[in-house]
Amino acid sequence: MPLLTHSTVVITAPAKEPVNLAQAKRQCNVANEIVAFDRFFEGDSVAEGAITAARELVEHDTRRSLIDQTLEDTHEDWPGEDYIRLHRTPADSIVSLKYLDTGGVQTTWAASNYELDTGRGRIYPAYTVTWPAIRQRHNAIVVRYVAGYGTNETDVPQVARQAMLLLIDEMFNKRSTVIDPGEGYYSLVNRLRDGTYP
Repeated sequence: MPLLTHSTVVITAPAKEPVNLAQAKRQCNVANEIVAFDRFFEGDSVAEGAITAARELVEHDTRRSLIDQTLEDTHEDWPGEDYIRLHRTPADSIVSLKYLDTGGVQTTWAASNYELDTGRGRIYPAYTVTWPAIRQRHNAIVVRYVAGYGTNETDVPQVARQAMLLLIDEMFNKRSTVIDPGEGYYSLVNRLRDGTYP
């Protein structure tokens, strides 16, 4: 089995969201109910927080980053097979890959030693290269990388954006932060997660 991610943290959040406030209001059918929308979300700033929450949930459920962001995965050891699986795809680039050498010194592994499969989010050792010896402990390996479909909302697949809108609509129309987005939502995220879209 490939090594599972020990933990993942966001280093640099997306510069924007895949869905904007006007799109959220249209989805919630509030052309004539702006006051109700603003009252529920306590103004645009809280509504924008709901948009962010919807994006984070879609990313969690699909294991995909939507707008480009910098992430950091940590691992305890090299994988038993021949690749490290990144927690999020699509992976644009590797910023750095660091490990604790046997002396306990954090060392940056040269980019020439590995290759990135961007679509599947896998890091392979380069031809004839093997994983270096490490001091095995928590956070022994730290991979910092950029993942996402691009920097603009139009770069994000529409199926992901629609899934976000369904979540926002659920929050608004049920006037609750306890949401059950239903089969339509899960149909969308399953297609995205399983790589069957587009």
